[in-house]
Amino acid sequence: MSTVIGLLALSVLVLTLTGGNAAVIALAAAATVLALLFTCERYINYRKTVMAGELTMQTQITHQAMAMDDYMAVAYNLEEETFSNRFGEFLADGMMTLRQFQKRVNIDDRRELFAAVERIRTCEEETTHLKFRWNAATITQPRWRILEADLVREADTNGHTRAVTFILADVTERTERQQVFAELGQKYFKLFDSTLIAMSFYDADGHLLDLNENMRQLCQLTPEIEYFYRTSSFYDLPVFRQDFDPKSRNFFHVCHHQFSPDGSIENYVEVRVLPVYDGDTLRYYIMTARDCTEERNLYLNQRRRLQELEESNKVVNTYEEELNYLLENSEMWVWKYDLSTRTVSFTRSLRDTGFTQTFDEWVDSLDPDGSDDAIRMLGELKGEDTTFNGIIHFRKTFLENQPMWCMVSGIPLHDSAGHLTGHFGVVRDITTLMETQEHLRRETARAENSGRMKSTFLANMTHEIRTPLNSIVGFSDLLQAIDNTEDRREFIRIIRNNCDMLLRLINDIIEASTMNQRPLSITPTDVDFAKVFTDICQTLSQRVQEPGIDFIVDNPCSTIPTRLDAGRVQQVVTNFVTNAIKYTHKGHIKVGYRLIGSATEVDPKAAIASQTPAQPAAGPTALFVYCEDTGAGIPKDKQASVFERFVKLNDFVQGTGLGLSISKTIAERCNGTIGLTSEGEGHGSTFWFAIPIEISGDAAMKQES
Repeated sequence: MSTVIGLLALSVLVLTLTGGNAAVIALAAAATVLALLFTCERYINYRKTVMAGELTMQTQITHQAMAMDDYMAVAYNLEEETFSNRFGEFLADGMMTLRQFQKRVNIDDRRELFAAVERIRTCEEETTHLKFRWNAATITQPRWRILEADLVREADTNGHTRAVTFILADVTERTERQQVFAELGQKYFKLFDSTLIAMSFYDADGHLLDLNENMRQLCQLTPEIEYFYRTSSFYDLPVFRQDFDPKSRNFFHVCHHQFSPDGSIENYVEVRVLPVYDGDTLRYYIMTARDCTEERNLYLNQRRRLQELEESNKVVNTYEEELNYLLENSEMWVWKYDLSTRTVSFTRSLRDTGFTQTFDEWVDSLDPDGSDDAIRMLGELKGEDTTFNGIIHFRKTFLENQPMWCMVSGIPLHDSAGHLTGHFGVVRDITTLMETQEHLRRETARAENSGRMKSTFLANMTHEIRTPLNSIVGFSDLLQAIDNTEDRREFIRIIRNNCDMLLRLINDIIEASTMNQRPLSITPTDVDFAKVFTDICQTLSQRVQEPGIDFIVDNPCSTIPTRLDAGRVQQVVTNFVTNAIKYTHKGHIKVGYRLIGSATEVDPKAAIASQTPAQPAAGPTALFVYCEDTGAGIPKDKQASVFERFVKLNDFVQGTGLGLSISKTIAERCNGTIGLTSEGEGHGSTFWFAIPIEISGDAAMKQES
């Protein structure tokens, strides 16, 4: 432009110098026009260059902005129905058909997306904004991403829509973060409402924003009162008006008396206000509160007790001299342990030290029987800050070289810095008291045992008498209905046998009650044991009345003339069978005997399996009697104790446990052995006893004949 102006000025100057000659003027004008045209062409080319550069620069700026925000652009050609990358590499192959693009869009978002495309195509909208889900992987194994899209209409020179540009941004992570923030917000509100602390929030001007249920209950807020707090500032409340500084960054702490004129509210509340800043800007206040009424009452009570304690100390000082007098005139000493020197001092005066010994010497004087417990208690003296109280038995003391029982109690002592320095306590001589207690304990145990033995004796006597008494009563009733002389004679014999056994049982019970004072009596007589065993089994078979139980008698010999106490043998067998009946509810009860070689070395299973001749030879041997049942069995851990006095394996089964104990005594008095075999619970039991006998010569004579 400046060049053109220069040429015009030159032309004017030429005209002026030539005096206005027409030819010269025409020549000058032509030169001027040519120069002007040349300059304009250069100017136009220059403007095109500048505009192209500006457009390129704007495009570069746009691309840089999109790249910084991770935006991509895709153009949808409406005529060809294809998608192609406009900016970025959104489409991996650079181009995609409409059908392929639709398959990548989530089916739930597809309708909305292409409805927006249609609105832009028909010029209802120039641009629109929406979100849709895009499958960034394969169709069979999708990987869904959330895309945010701005759809922009592109027109041709005639104003018709030729394409729709999708400006896309992947907002999957941002959406997920927003969802996480939303969940955190829900957790916050839940925590805010469920916390045990009364809490509320205020804005920077002191207006109530929110509060939890605990704050509402603590202040007993009604809707009207809550509205007041939301529309007014807490700065103006009397409790904050004078002392609260809104410019302070420190929390504000105050305790005030909260009450209402009608008396429905009357408590003391501790309030804390914490300002929350964002840099230098105050954002809001957090206010917490708690009811400290009970704590205040406790504090006032503690102060009152301290005053009472001071008064009590005065009284204690008054009685100190009386206490010293009591120590000096009673069986009591004050002791003190020094942790640094490990010495124990004893005295009957709080001012003077009477006797001193080392801690090891004190421990050495303990009685060995109770030394473990005593050392455990006295071990507290080695440095543990605890009190202790207990009874210690000494084999000797610093006063006398003889045993003594002492009640020892102690408390820890500390210096001004709170460090443990030792213990202080009292030792009291309670030897007489302990001896009296021991005597009382023995007498009490004796009395309790006497009562228990009395009850057990009565129960056992009833149990043992029942068996023969039932036989006597039963056969006596049947005797009236029997006309046969042999049968009547047999019944009378059975009744007499049971009467004899009943008398023996009574004698045995009396003897069992005094078994420790004198031994059980055994009276052998000449009997045929085979016949005696038959009588015993006939009597016992009547006791097996439960259906489903077979009573089996194993009597292998026709005669066994010998000398033994048949009543004692019958008593043992009766006890065996009685116990078997109690614990057997199906199967069988088998009673039998065998003749074996020894009464002390017995193998029960081998003895039962052995064969005894019907006519045994005369000479010394041993009688093995057993009772086998299919009952409850006996646990392995209890088999060793069943022959003790008053032992019962089942408290719900009738009996007292005296029968097996008497049976054991009878077997031992006959120089024999007794025992049992059982595989455990549910496998039945076999009780047996073996006593030495000698078969007389009559058996040998019968065998020879």
